[in-house]
Amino acid sequence: DEYLVLLKRLWSNDRPFDHEGAFYSIKGGYVPRKGPHGADLIIRMGGQSGTALKVAGRHADVFELVPGSIDEVRQLMERVRGAAAEHGRAGKLRFALPVRIHQGASATGHKAVDLSGPPAQAALSLLAYTALGIDEFMIVGVDTPREIATVGRETIALLRNSLARRETDAFQPGAYASRAGLETRAMG
Repeated sequence: DEYLVLLKRLWSNDRPFDHEGAFYSIKGGYVPRKGPHGADLIIRMGGQSGTALKVAGRHADVFELVPGSIDEVRQLMERVRGAAAEHGRAGKLRFALPVRIHQGASATGHKAVDLSGPPAQAALSLLAYTALGIDEFMIVGVDTPREIATVGRETIALLRNSLARRETDAFQPGAYASRAGLETRAMG
């Protein structure tokens, strides 16, 4: 927590500062060249312990979830949102989920949500996770240029089209409305 407070302060202060804390001591701390986007740091965090959730609730922009069933992922997201709410940040947190996509029929059990089968089936499975509020998928195990192109052209394109259709349907009278403010995007 102290490290992240200092990191943010170093990248946002206009002048040097001193800090004496439990773990860090800084005299004249300052970063003069902040880059083209200034102090826009995206802090990505993960974990499941109470301490990890507390620190992520205070600092994380993106919380990287651990793989699990829909219910397990939903429960972890609720815990993270609760920790973020304690700091007035519940709506400022985005979620990312590791996903392994297989073009074949069987999953391998790696540390990612395993999806197998045709692109439409994989996209449908991802759609269920977006309904929870997942904003980003970290695609793993897709290594060759051919696999990358196939997943992007087929699975991710189907997911984007389904999300666009869901958002369009939500604005039509009588249609089932998706959760308000849900921002979804698939990243590969």
